[in-house]
Amino acid sequence: MTFAKFCPNCGTPTNGAKFCPECGTATTIGGEAAATATPAASEATPTPTVEESEHEVWRGTPDPVLSPVAARTTRYMLTTERLKVASGLLGRKGEQIELYRVRDIKVDKSLTQRARKRGDVIISSADSTAPVLALESVSDPDAVAEMLRRHVGEARKRRGVVAREEF
Repeated sequence: MTFAKFCPNCGTPTNGAKFCPECGTATTIGGEAAATATPAASEATPTPTVEESEHEVWRGTPDPVLSPVAARTTRYMLTTERLKVASGLLGRKGEQIELYRVRDIKVDKSLTQRARKRGDVIISSADSTAPVLALESVSDPDAVAEMLRRHVGEARKRRGVVAREEF
């Protein structure tokens, strides 16, 4: 039996549980209903599909020549729902931004980075803990930025978020 990573009803992380810890909805994938689910609960919520669950889209690290220490201690991961950055050697620090909160994406390339086909992708977001997040010296930064833009748009559609600009 396969279980969704997130509740199809309320979006709460399930941590592999058969039922959502928040609302009690069954989290099985592929049409299999849990044996102890009530008929009303299983009929009221649609069965989640694999496409609806969060999955990894891209993974990267800084350039080992331009930043050898960061290349060994920093990992970037883009999923269909969020951008995650894990850094640190002894004390690991994790930062993540929900994609629907991303406001702007910018690509910066220094002369040295351009020579190595690398660059920085700078993300501005509405997240109060990480308003600006930089993916430093990633390979093919234009493609990463475009992939990020596409997934941000899809995440906003799924959540019904509309971007509004103030002048």
